[in-house]
Amino acid sequence: MRMIVPTVDFALILTPLVWRPSQVFAMVTMAILATFLLTCSGRYVAPLHPSVLDELPFIVGRLLTAVAAISVAFLYLYQTPEVATFLQTACQAIVLVILGRIITMWLIAEGRRRGVAQRRAILIGG
Repeated sequence: MRMIVPTVDFALILTPLVWRPSQVFAMVTMAILATFLLTCSGRYVAPLHPSVLDELPFIVGRLLTAVAAISVAFLYLYQTPEVATFLQTACQAIVLVILGRIITMWLIAEGRRRGVAQRRAILIGG
């Protein structure tokens, strides 16, 4: 179940290309960089209690870091109006990733409740 989250994040970052197809290179680069930043920290390990609110500051921070890096490079190469369009598209992608995380966390919690996916825990102490 934990490998579905990076795939969903990557797909949702690329989703705004459906209605804004003019910035394919910038969005694909952002999707690669954002997925790399989100996966390198080890946050994709299945938590004992899945909660989006616990991960929200981390997710938004990493996604905004990717947007900033790509927009600086984009500003260096292109003109200002194109960067403004990219920033709007990137903000839409960030909202989609957050909504995707809410849905995937719900699916993981529902799968655990039904016994499809389990996270084993050993409680020590008395």
